Amino acid sequence: WLPAGGPSNRTAVFWYDLAPASAAAPIVQSGVIDGGSGVHLFFPSIAANGAGDALVGFSRSDAGRFAEAVRTGRLASDPAGAMRAVEVSKPGEDSYFKTFGGDENRWGDYSATVVDPVDDTTFWTIQEYAATGVGSGVNDDRWGTWWQQVVPTGAPTPTPAPTATPAPRSEEHT
Repeated sequence: WLPAGGPSNRTAVFWYDLAPASAAAPIVQSGVIDGGSGVHLFFPSIAANGAGDALVGFSRSDAGRFAEAVRTGRLASDPAGAMRAVEVSKPGEDSYFKTFGGDENRWGDYSATVVDPVDDTTFWTIQEYAATGVGSGVNDDRWGTWWQQVVPTGAPTPTPAPTATPAPRSEEHT
C-alpha cells in the first residue's frame, strides 16, 4: 500500500532484476510501477527473456474503470529501473464483488508471464479482468482470464508491441 507513512490510497508493483551470483550486491536494478492516487495494481507476474528484455503482467482498477488485464515491459537497452507505459490487454467489462460468504472481496489468483521456449524472445502473459456478470444477485459477478503474445521490438514506441494471437482466448468463471 502506498504512500508509505501516510493514508493508503493505492497499490503498486515493485520489481527487481537480480544477479544471485553477486551475493554482495544481488540487485542489478529495480523499479516501481505506480498508477498514482486511487489506482490499484495487483497480482503481478514477470519474466525476462534471453536478450534481457522483461514483461510484467497484472490487473489494474480504479474508480473510473473495471478491473482490467494490463502489461508493461522494458527492453534491455532501456534506462535502468524504467518500465514503459502500461498497456491494456483486456478492458474490464463489469463491476466485480464476490465474497463467497466471507468478509473479503475475493479476486482470483491468475497471473502468469513466461518466455516462449521456442525462440527465448517472445512473451506470453495471462491476466485476469472483471467479466460481464450473469445477474444481479450477490454472487453473480465473474472474472475472466485473457492471454496475449507480446513480441519485444527495438522501435521507439512507448510499450512493447503486442502481436495478436490467432484466436485470443478468454475463460470466464462464476
